[in-house]
Amino acid sequence: MNHQKRIEQALLSLKGLSLGDAFGQNFFIEQDKAIELINTRQLPNKPWFYTDDTVMGISIVDTLKKFEQIDQGYLVQLFAQRYMEEPNRGYGSNAARTLRKISEKADWKQLSINAFSGVGSMGNGGAMRAAPIGAYFFDDYQKVAHQAKVSCEVTHAHPDAQAGTIAIAVAAAYCVRQRLGLLPFNSDKLLETVIKLTPQSDTLSRIKRANQIPFDSRLDYVISLLGNGSHLCSYDTVPIALWFMAGRECSFENTLWNSVAVLGDRDTICAIVGSLMALVVGREKLPKTWIERCEPLPSSLYSSQKVT
Repeated sequence: MNHQKRIEQALLSLKGLSLGDAFGQNFFIEQDKAIELINTRQLPNKPWFYTDDTVMGISIVDTLKKFEQIDQGYLVQLFAQRYMEEPNRGYGSNAARTLRKISEKADWKQLSINAFSGVGSMGNGGAMRAAPIGAYFFDDYQKVAHQAKVSCEVTHAHPDAQAGTIAIAVAAAYCVRQRLGLLPFNSDKLLETVIKLTPQSDTLSRIKRANQIPFDSRLDYVISLLGNGSHLCSYDTVPIALWFMAGRECSFENTLWNSVAVLGDRDTICAIVGSLMALVVGREKLPKTWIERCEPLPSSLYSSQKVT
């Protein structure tokens, strides 16, 4: 598959990411009201605005367009530039501080390593933007894992954050292979493939746990075992997102409604699930009513010209 066709796969994932992100963001409201909307499946009023999850995903795709791989220096400068242009997109305090310093020419490698008293961030920020990488390199799992790790390192030095990023990118590659007819979709095989390629970590341990949880389990029970993103870490965000993917119906809407019901890190869990579900269902089956409500992606992304 040539570069342009690969970018089309990455853009499909990014579109699903933006829809899930903007959808989930609407449920950071009074909990009783959020639960009522979810139980009645009442779509939030438009417009839906996406958050830093999508903004960083856009930078991932721009980098792939320009270099056909992840160039860390270019990627981190895009992250910083877009943060400075729109700092109110929901960035976490550590991410905001780091990107501000990078915009002032600080060394991103040292910032990433020194975060959180020198252990590095184990947040879910690498995973939330990883699926377009897996979509682009879908036919080479080893390259998927390497490029995902490289993309994560610029902001998250902790191995657990990198493991979660690899897990989501591998899942994305698997979903593309399934949709293109290169393998039959089997939920057990999806998680088994992710487990084989994800490095040892707390995130991997919980993905293995997710693989043992029946899909008809009560949601509060699942959350007690896997988390719901409330810690904003890879280990409590990635496993439950993959559990929803493994047990999903082939419906973008239903899977996202089920995902937002965890009421944790709503936008990021929905962004991850959306970025993967888009690769399962394809562009034609993305819900038009959601697309009409959601802030559009930049038109420059769809130019056939490489980013300069």
